[in-house]
Amino acid sequence: SGPIDIDWGSLGFKYMPCPYLVVSRWPAPTEDSKGGGWSSPRATPHEPLKLEPSAVALNYGQCIFEGMKAFRHPDGSVKIFRARDHALRLQRSAERVCIPPVPEDVFLSAVAMCTACNSGYVPPYGVGSLYLRPVLLGTTAQLGVKPASDYQMVIYASPTTALFDKSVDVKLLLTQKYHRSYSNGVGSVKLAGNYAPCSLPRREAKAKGFTELLYLDGQTDSLIEECSGSNFFALVEGVLRTPSTARRTLLEGITRDSICHLARTVLHLEVVDDEDFPVELLHRASEAFITGTAATVVPVRLIAFDTPSNAEIEFKETSLAVKVGTLVKEVQNGTRPAPIGWLQPVTAADKVQSRS
Repeated sequence: SGPIDIDWGSLGFKYMPCPYLVVSRWPAPTEDSKGGGWSSPRATPHEPLKLEPSAVALNYGQCIFEGMKAFRHPDGSVKIFRARDHALRLQRSAERVCIPPVPEDVFLSAVAMCTACNSGYVPPYGVGSLYLRPVLLGTTAQLGVKPASDYQMVIYASPTTALFDKSVDVKLLLTQKYHRSYSNGVGSVKLAGNYAPCSLPRREAKAKGFTELLYLDGQTDSLIEECSGSNFFALVEGVLRTPSTARRTLLEGITRDSICHLARTVLHLEVVDDEDFPVELLHRASEAFITGTAATVVPVRLIAFDTPSNAEIEFKETSLAVKVGTLVKEVQNGTRPAPIGWLQPVTAADKVQSRS
């Protein structure tokens, strides 16, 4: 179906509940045809979750999630951007915190079902996207510190437009006061508990007039990592650089990977994404930007060092950020051919059919 009649231009990145959730449970109820494992996804009218106060997710943080988007194309069709890659990342997160991984077919069926059931909330072509949020949480009621024995995957949706107002200059505060993660920790996991600790540093940065923080590594304070919820890129002497994910301290961003691929194959740029990013390289950068599912690509205007040097780097150039942002959006919106497997079509049949 086509989009409903609302003021799409006023949405921004705010939560507007859609009519339906999609739910899967582990272990599957005995009446489920598959038996064991994760149950077949089921759509249900949107309502608050019912959890025991002692649920493991609430007490011990056994909760992970994904953030992804569905787009309306010029012909009216709806496609989900890089759904399989989100499925695989969610599996990696699940394994790290002892949650049974959701099989790829169950996940793809569930996100397609959520999109199809809420298809009227996919914005018109070129306006925005339907933001999809799959959440996995341990629901067992227990006092002991151990993994849950019961889990739910709940997928909710909200129509959204831009995270950042285009008129706002993004200013980053590079900090040594706080660290987001540590080597071989859980910085690469989309864990709910990774985000709350960033709230205080971000509040302090905003009070000083900055948009966001740029974190350094927790061991040496010499390597660029990422922002609270965005990956970081800089153009350094003609080479596009983004910090390596090898030390498992930062998120393996789907938008990050998309930009690396498109910059290499379309713009024919040299891209370095498998090396550490020493902070001193910032002084040789001509442009910088941050990326993520919510933000897509946003140019950085200023980086101020909250370090003994108190240095500031101002970026006047934004052309590469605009180019790569345009490329990603063209693929998402269906006006540029997508690499194989990047777009999952959604039809009315997905309201009831399982992808098996």
